[in-house]
Amino acid sequence: MRVVKDLVPDLTDAYKQLESIKPWLQNNEEKKDNNKNLSKNVQNPKDRAKLDGSWECVFMFLLYNLLSKLLVEWR
Repeated sequence: MRVVKDLVPDLTDAYKQLESIKPWLQNNEEKKDNNKNLSKNVQNPKDRAKLDGSWECVFMFLLYNLLSKLLVEWR
């Protein structure tokens, strides 16, 4: 990663990679009700188990980003 200033890295490429793998939940089923904004996405234990092991990478990326900002503010 290119350093922008002090300990602030340029995360442009990291954000592009993050968007390309789409690590957020995606629903393949169509909404059955007319009001799509108020419908719920119910998650069962089997679907939740599919996420185990995949959220840690996103979490570490967010921690890395937060840590660099905190270090800059601390100085």
